[in-house]
Formats: sequence, structure tokens, C-alpha cells
Amino acid sequence: MAKLITKPWLVNVAVVFLFIAFGWYYYNTIAIVPFHPDESTYIFMSSDFKQLLSEPLGMAYDPNLKSDNRQHYRLVDPPITRYWIGAALSIAGIEPLKEDWNWGLSWQENLEHGALPDQNLLLVSRMAVSCLFLLALYAVYRTGVFLHNELTGILSIIFLGCNSLVLLHTRRSMEEALLLPAICLSIWSFSSISRRPWLSGLAVLMAINVKLSAFPLYFIGAAAIFMLDRDKVVNSSRRFVNLGVFTAVILAGSYLLNPVAWSSPWMVIQLAIGERSELISNQLASMLSINSELALDSPAKRLAGLITHTFFSYPAALDIGNYREELAVSINSYNATFGTAFLRGFTGGLVSMCLVLFCSLLMLVHIIKEKPFYASMRFLILSGFGLFIAAMTITVVLPFQRYVIPLLPFVSLITAWGISQVLQPDSKAPA
Repeated sequence: MAKLITKPWLVNVAVVFLFIAFGWYYYNTIAIVPFHPDESTYIFMSSDFKQLLSEPLGMAYDPNLKSDNRQHYRLVDPPITRYWIGAALSIAGIEPLKEDWNWGLSWQENLEHGALPDQNLLLVSRMAVSCLFLLALYAVYRTGVFLHNELTGILSIIFLGCNSLVLLHTRRSMEEALLLPAICLSIWSFSSISRRPWLSGLAVLMAINVKLSAFPLYFIGAAAIFMLDRDKVVNSSRRFVNLGVFTAVILAGSYLLNPVAWSSPWMVIQLAIGERSELISNQLASMLSINSELALDSPAKRLAGLITHTFFSYPAALDIGNYREELAVSINSYNATFGTAFLRGFTGGLVSMCLVLFCSLLMLVHIIKEKPFYASMRFLILSGFGLFIAAMTITVVLPFQRYVIPLLPFVSLITAWGISQVLQPDSKAPA
């Protein structure tokens, strides 16, 4: 194994083969992914792209439009997903949906109101946001190589590319499709953050403006500036400059991407927090009306929910039971497709979880032996994983499976590193 993996041509062949195989499966079966009503909302809001180019000031917060759906979405959701879909639809010459999905109406009523995208509109929107999937795989590959060696990189591709939650939740015209590559790119960029803090800033800027749950990346990146490259001549003043550049890129970029905040940023941030809290409360109340046990109303329940969804639960096409009857055929067809439930369920989940626990402990042992213990990419990956778990345990009160997507790159990298360390324990790691 060690001799084979050191042959560059063989490594390149293996990587190219994996990219072709995963890419073919991922995109060839994207049309069979069950529809989620939130896809309609993002396609409806994708008209913001044209308005951003033609009349961005018209998107600024207006207190007279408190009941306007578009302004509500601009306050509660980051903008990149709707811009991305809008750009793709503009290139394809397709108009966005004119009507938003109304969860208070029946399937037929939404259909009559024009809130259901046709197959062409849905496919173009999905392909648009899913187009960076292979880039996500490449980013985890490069991170794996940096962590240990080429075997780690190859295993990282396999674990992320085979993940059933990735195959479902990143192939719909929703935030998770762009969130995964943004997180993978951010983690990879941290390995060279001392040389290119602006590049890490752009990666984290993208992640945060795709989904707010990616915010822990900022703290991981800030820590990387002061922890990594301890063996190189990077003085303290330079590190503080890098932190300033990293932070400035994220703040300036977020401001430019959100015209809703241009007129009064601080007020809009407060309004956004309030509307977001109200939205979550409404969603929680709706869920409680269905089943009172679904609420994650304690840290223990939230942690249990994260573990369940990360390792055990089968791919969940719907967050709640609405429209299950109308989508039953497509859901059953998807679930019967090869590869969509790989390593899920009790047995598969137990294997996956035990692997992650073992590999995490092995990584921790290696970290403790290093001096200083914090000056490695391994420490950054393991602590970043812990930070995301802690943040999600505190904030995630809804038991939606797709919310665990930020954990999956860390799970893939840690597992890949542990297995490759067992198979090639004498390999020297660069970080």
C-alpha cells in the first residue's frame, strides 16, 4: 500500500477516476432527488440577482414594507444562493417563479398559484447551485494531503462523495448545495492563511453568506492565523495584520452582498435577528403541533439530534410531514436508488460513529505529542469540529437533518486521516 500510494501517476489516476465516478453519479441522478418546497422559495427570490445589477438601492430596508415577503427573506436568509440561481437562470434565459410557496396552502393550491417550478426550471436551478460539488471534493483532497498524505486525500474524497446526506441535501436548489463547497474551500484555505488571508476571507465570506450556521468558520480562521506556520518567520504584528485583512474581507463583502442593510446596517442586523428568531419560533410551534417530542429543547436533546442525523438517520427528503403524500412516489423512488443510503441505519451508523471516535482519539494522541500542541492543521481540524458541534448544540432547536451538513467535511477528514495513519503510520505529515 505504502509503495503504491507513493507513485504519483497512480495517485493521479485514482483521483481522476474518483472525480469521474462521483461526478457522473452525482449529476446523472440529480433529477430524481425529491422536490422540497423551499426550492420554490429560493427560485422565487432569485429575481434579486437582476435587481442587484439594475436597482440595488430598491432592495434596501423599507419600514413601509414590513409585510413584504421579499424583504422578509432578505432579512432572514443570506443572499448568495438566490443570486447564484438568478445568475444561472439569466444565462439560460429562464424567468424565476413569480409566486412563492405557501406552506399554509395545499399542494394543489400552490400548483394553481404557480408556485411549483417545472422540471426544466428546477433542473437548471439545481445544476447551478450543485456545480461546485467536484470543487468541494478537490478541496477536501488537498486538505487531506496537507494533513498527512495522498492516501488521506483519496479517502477524504471517498467518505465525502459517498455520504448519503451530501447526495440528498446538496442536490437541491437550497443553501446546502453551496454551503458544502464553501466550507471545504474555507478549511483548505486555512492551511495557507498566513500567506493569503484575503483568500481565506473570501472563502469564509461565501460560506457565511450562504448560510449563517457557517459562522464558526470565522473563529477557526482567526485561530489559524495565530496557530499555524509557527516554524516560519511570521511575527506577531504580521499576524494581526492578517487578522485585519481576513476580517475586513468578510465584513466588507457581507455589506456589499446585502443591499437590505445599506441604509442602516446596525438597525437591519437587529431586525434580522428578531425576524429570524420569530421564524424559528413559528417553525418550532408548527413542529410541536405535529409531535411534541420533536422539539430539541435541551442541550442533551440537541447533541443527540446531531449524532442521530450525522450518522444514523436515513436521508430525509422532507423536514416535516407536509406534502408527504404528494411526494411519496418520488421519495420511494429515490430511496430505492443505489447508493442513496450507504452506511445509514443502526449498523452503518454505528460503524461510522465508531470510526470517527477512534480516529478523533488517535488524532488527539498525535496532537498531544506535538510541541507546541496547537501549532498544526490537525489541531485546527479537531478543534474546529468541536466548535461546530458546540455551536450547533447551543443554537439548533429544529430537528432538520440538513442542518448537520457543516459537520460532514470534518467527519470525512478526521476519518480519512485516522485510517491512513493506521495504514501508513510512518509517513511524515507536513503540518
